[in-house]
Amino acid sequence: MEAFDLLVIRTGESVFAINNACPHLHLPLTNADVTEEGVLVCNMHLSCFDLLTGDIKAWCPGLDPDGTAKNPQIKALGNISKNRTPLNVFPVRVNEGRIWVALE
Repeated sequence: MEAFDLLVIRTGESVFAINNACPHLHLPLTNADVTEEGVLVCNMHLSCFDLLTGDIKAWCPGLDPDGTAKNPQIKALGNISKNRTPLNVFPVRVNEGRIWVALE
């Protein structure tokens, strides 16, 4: 298995485990927001992911339809909408106060 950073998130009674890298540009999700509905919002590009399934709820709303940034200062980067893939989530169970994450 390839090395990665595991991020464990507790929201109320729910616990989630994800790869700590946004699929967009692989930036850390450590400072991401989590909504009451269990949606993780990347703080860098505002992409939204379902924490249960990893499914994409919204993809980089700051991009134009051609995949370039709306911000003219970074528009020169070209199409930055690549890597549109779901979030990598891992099965979690809590038993006697311990969090178990299945990595394979």
